[in-house]
Formats: sequence, C-alpha cells, structure tokens
Amino acid sequence: MQTVARMMLFLIPVLLLPGSTLALECPEAGWAVGEWRGEIIGAGTVVVFRFESDRENCLSGNFDMPDHDARRMPFSGVDFDAERQVLEAHSDALNFRYQGQHHGEGTIRGTFTQDAPENGSVFALDLERVSKPGS
Repeated sequence: MQTVARMMLFLIPVLLLPGSTLALECPEAGWAVGEWRGEIIGAGTVVVFRFESDRENCLSGNFDMPDHDARRMPFSGVDFDAERQVLEAHSDALNFRYQGQHHGEGTIRGTFTQDAPENGSVFALDLERVSKPGS
C-alpha cells in the first residue's frame, strides 16, 4: 500500500505538467488582456478592470473603484466562455459579479450584479478598452 501511495505522489505532479493531457489549459481570451474602464449605469460608479493571462491562457485580474478609494483589488475569479465570447469576473470581498460579452476590439457589454443578503441589484456596465499590453 505504501508503494502505491508513493507512486501516486510521484505521478500526480508529472501528470499536471504543461503538455500532459491533464494539464489545466484555459480557452484563448487574449482580446481581454489589458485595462478596461466603464461606469455602472444607475449607480454612477466608475470601475477600472485589468485582466492578464498566464502561460495556460487562464485569466486573472484586479479592479479599481476610484470613487470608493478601492484600488488594485484582486478578483476572486475570472472565467471565460470562448464559444460565446463571455467573460465573467467576481469579487467575494465586495460581493459582486460582472458578466460581459465581447463586442469588437474595444468593447465589452455586460451587467454588474451586486449581491446583498436580502436582494441583489443588477446594473448595466459596458467597458471600453483603455490600454492593452505593449501599447
């Protein structure tokens, strides 16, 4: 039994190496990488989202809400549906979720959902590209 356990401890890291069939690989979302800015319609709050990708194309990022002195707050998670070109980012710390669809090179159209214990609020939030890496 100890031999099997030792072999598994050796095999698991090897199977998760890039290029192996079990390595995590995310869909290509290079268009999203960079800085995006928008105003939450109905709340009047300006937001700045920054997205970056790692070697496996997985997205991560952070955001600013300058009106509330929130700067470089990390997203709890960023997901991407390549088929629909839909990006979803959420913050557990501030209890919100953004879901937007890519519309051309410089626009993401979506909704900002602020969850609350009693009821949530949904606002339109369209993002315009501010910058992308290398520019």
